[in-house]
Amino acid sequence: MNTLKNIGLVALSLLVLILLLEFLIFKFIFLPAEIPRLSQTSLGQTLTYAPNQKGVWRIENQVEAIYRINNDGWNSFHSYYQKERTPNLQRIAIIGDSYIEALQVDYDASVAEKLEQLGRNREVYRFGISGAPLSQYIHIYEKTVLQYKPDVVIISVVHNDFLESLYGKETSVFSPAFAKWRLLSNGDYEVVPPQGYKRDWKSFIKGRNIYGYFVTRKHVNIGAIKNAVLERMSRRSQRGQKFTSNIAISDLDDPNFKRIIEVFALELNRVTSGEEIHPRLVIIMDGPRGNSSETCAKKKLIPRIAKLHNIMTETMVSSGIEFYDLWELFHYEECVNGLKLKIPSDGHWSEDAHRVVAKKLDMILESAQ
Repeated sequence: MNTLKNIGLVALSLLVLILLLEFLIFKFIFLPAEIPRLSQTSLGQTLTYAPNQKGVWRIENQVEAIYRINNDGWNSFHSYYQKERTPNLQRIAIIGDSYIEALQVDYDASVAEKLEQLGRNREVYRFGISGAPLSQYIHIYEKTVLQYKPDVVIISVVHNDFLESLYGKETSVFSPAFAKWRLLSNGDYEVVPPQGYKRDWKSFIKGRNIYGYFVTRKHVNIGAIKNAVLERMSRRSQRGQKFTSNIAISDLDDPNFKRIIEVFALELNRVTSGEEIHPRLVIIMDGPRGNSSETCAKKKLIPRIAKLHNIMTETMVSSGIEFYDLWELFHYEECVNGLKLKIPSDGHWSEDAHRVVAKKLDMILESAQ
């Protein structure tokens, strides 16, 4: 009887402690990153955030940015995206992952809003969600963006978009909610539609302030801690791996890169050729940022990254796709103008980077294709 009583007291004490931490300590004292909730989806649907959310995204002591998820489930200055067109108003859509989602800057300070401010008679809608790969960009373009009848569609590509497009490459609990490509042995490929997303106990935990503080804001690696406790650290763990431009250097040796880029080009041409709406399509590619004095002096990419950029450039150009590589622009802005284009603890674009990209895109849009 005493044992059960003691167990009950311990359980009650733990519950009180957890409630104290969740609703007092990590709500008003140690402020967390407030993680927006994802919308639940079914087979074939586009994954977005649950509509009409507001919050503050925090990274260490470097970022404290306000986000606003609009009525359509996207982080944006626009409270909703209207499908009807306004006469004499150019409409631009930007598709991407967390770089376009841009929780790291205020909701009115991303490349989309800055691009809109630079032009007259222009509106810019952004469709960015963390973790989305190339395969999901095609899905968003085809199933979501075309509904808004844009004049221009811009797709932002970052280095970890390639391998994550492959079926079976699961990098998060909601990866199955993205479209994927299955490469076949005969050289062909299949498109695997999004499998849908349902909230579960993991999403409940990620919605807690304790998680938002330690994991999202402070970048505590729960997986590494778990492995250390279980004393079975895998050689394949990302711990100890070297990263550049948001991708493990070892991943750059994967033989599938070229084929993935070819599939991307094929899919771009497929979705742009068979539609009644034919917006101008522009592809931009992220480049390494956070240059040191050493990399500024060299003014060149490391060989593995350079190979990826070269394959991307050659494939896009040979496929007739308008393409712009941003690495030289970023190098110039950091090494000559002294801008800081990378959030140190996070790796995403700083607000200066969003401004630089917006100016580049404004120049592209003002020029003839």
